[in-house]
Amino acid sequence: MGKSDDMRKRNMEGKIFGPVPSRRLGNSLGVDIIPYKTCTFDCVYCELGKTTCRSVSRKNFYPASCFMKELEEYVPFKNVDCLTVTGSGEPTLYKGLDTLCKTLKDKTGLPLVLLTNASLLGRPEVVKEILLFDSILPSLDAVTPEVFRKINRPHPSLKIENIIRGLKRLRERFRGKIFLEVLFVKGFNDRESELKALKNAIEYIAPDRVDLNTVVRPPAEKKIFPVPERYLDEVRSYMGDYARVIGTYCRKKIIEMNGNSLKELIKHRPMSMGELKNLTGKDKPWLETALQELVKSGQIKKNRDFYVWTGDSCGP
Repeated sequence: MGKSDDMRKRNMEGKIFGPVPSRRLGNSLGVDIIPYKTCTFDCVYCELGKTTCRSVSRKNFYPASCFMKELEEYVPFKNVDCLTVTGSGEPTLYKGLDTLCKTLKDKTGLPLVLLTNASLLGRPEVVKEILLFDSILPSLDAVTPEVFRKINRPHPSLKIENIIRGLKRLRERFRGKIFLEVLFVKGFNDRESELKALKNAIEYIAPDRVDLNTVVRPPAEKKIFPVPERYLDEVRSYMGDYARVIGTYCRKKIIEMNGNSLKELIKHRPMSMGELKNLTGKDKPWLETALQELVKSGQIKKNRDFYVWTGDSCGP
């Protein structure tokens, strides 16, 4: 097996992927550290589908060496704005994040970002492990127990009160930026009473910024709909100057693309034709041909305006 073939084999296990176009981060090279759909939540809006392994047990799922081998393929990290530790599940389930973070920073020199649903921040050892990141992007979709259970469908052991206290503990100890995301789902967390409770919790946590979002890509459940854009604008005004509505992705650099890398992007995030054109600089006929080949082979499918991954699993 050649070097490129070996890399493709490892990528099918879900390690390094991208760069991915991020509306908040630019071109983000992803580090997927969690097996597919191993998560503490089973959110109704998740673009990766339903959680198949809902867990709060932390493990060292992959050794750091496997990430290092793949990162060598990306040196000197062209067209990459940051390195984002994420997962096809919840990344704080990875035990030993502090060691992995230091290794990644030493290897790449890139700003290091953590995406998390904040569910395990009630554990002091988790907060301690993530202090080396440059930025942390936690989410907080609801703060009342009823709405929290309805939209995030958490592991039974998780309590929203502990998560909020964990976010506060993180703010007190973390020296980098905290950009808190709230994703609104129509009929779930858009009531006035929940919004007031959210604002009170956010003022208590004191993040550097609050990013307001809604359902964009195909969700895990049917009959899950976005809130209107005007509602997000109203929430932004209500939350104050530190809140913003997440906008569309603006290409900073064109990313080199082939059929395999196209597949890897879609595996980790559903993508529309417009997003792929903007990201890659490829014309529509090239993309249609490449996408059709992936559809014929059963690796992806079309869902509304998005191309989505049809694989059952990533990783062990």
